[in-house]
Order: sequence, then structure tokens, then C-alpha cells
Amino acid sequence: GLIVATKLEQEEMSQLVIHGRATVSLFIEYAPLNGLYCLTNDELTGGGKATRHLVEAGCRNLAAIMVMQQVSFAEQRMQAFLEVVSEQGDSIDEVPVESGRWTVSSGYVAMQRLLERKPEIDGVFAANDLMAIGAIGAALEAGRKIPEDLKVVGYDDIELARLFRPGLTTMRVDREAMGRRAMRELLRRVERPDPEFQIEKVDPRLMVRESTRVISGKSASNDNPKE
Repeated sequence: GLIVATKLEQEEMSQLVIHGRATVSLFIEYAPLNGLYCLTNDELTGGGKATRHLVEAGCRNLAAIMVMQQVSFAEQRMQAFLEVVSEQGDSIDEVPVESGRWTVSSGYVAMQRLLERKPEIDGVFAANDLMAIGAIGAALEAGRKIPEDLKVVGYDDIELARLFRPGLTTMRVDREAMGRRAMRELLRRVERPDPEFQIEKVDPRLMVRESTRVISGKSASNDNPKE
């Protein structure tokens, strides 16, 4: 049995599936292959929740910091953002999107560019937490108050998202739970091989923290999950 938790070419994965008894892909979605089981985060749902949260929080000038890589989760987070923007009646071409590289420094630079392009932005969705943290740093340096002037949502819910101030609103991907689920499925398939292709998607949770809200008279909760 084999769990694959990194991106392979479709043909490489095909060879693994052909020669293996049970193969599970964790986090990465592949085209259908007989005998392959994919357990992934539902990126479209997660990206949609993150962007709609900004809209529901009162943001009307949205922007995004994305990673322009040809990997399914990056593309789907971008797709979800643009779909929600379209739902609001905004032109996709007019919504500023800057590219990052998954790092704090790239998020910082991307936010600087966003503020130069469209100073009136009031809501930013970053494709991961590190870029969101860098974006908040750049916004604070530019004199923006978080969340009064600008709200920021990240993705992944890394430990730093909870420790950083202001606390970062983000999408929680429970990797440990997904790893356990993948292992159970692998063992089941080793015992009882399944020739069918199967994909299972896990919904991430929205964790609301200070970067998108203010509670009158007291600090915002540091860990408030929403489905």
C-alpha cells in the first residue's frame, strides 16, 4: 500500500496504481484511475467560504493574493474567489489580483502592489496564511487599520495564524484528521482491493478571528469556527 502526498504527473501516478495493490493520494486530485482513491480538501468550497465571509463582513472592494501555479488547489482557490466576485455583479477583469509565492515576504510585496493599484480595497483573500500575514504587515505599515479599514482572510490555519496579532481569520484544513482517514482507507483497500476510482472531498472550516471582525466592548474571540 502507498500514500502519495506530493504532486506527480498523471502518468507517474498511473504507473504507481498499476503496479501497486492499494494507492491513496492525499491532498492532490488526479484524473480518474481505476483503483486510485483521492482524499482532498474541498478547495472550491473553502475558497468560496473565505470570499463570501469578506462580503458578509461588509467588504465591497475585494482583492486577492494568489499563487499562479498549475496545481489543482491553487487554481481552485483562485476559481472560487472569482466565482464569488462574479456573484456580486463585479467584473472579474476589474478586481485586482496579485501573485505571491506562498511566503510572508511575497504576501507583503503583493499587498503593497494592491494598495498602489487600488487604494480603496477593503477586503483581501490570500491563498495561504503566510501570504496573508505578510499582507497584514504591509497594510499596517501603510497606515491601514485591521479590520476597521481592511479585512484579510488566509487559508490553512497554521499555528502562526492563531498566535499572530491581529489573529488571522482563515480556512482550517485538518491535515491530521485527513492523514488518519487516508491511512484507514489504505489499510481497508490492502485487505479488500477496490478496482473503482474514488474521490472524497473534506470541507474546510472558517475560523473567524480579529483580522475580519471587531466585537464592540471586547476583543474578538481568538478561535471561533463557522461551518
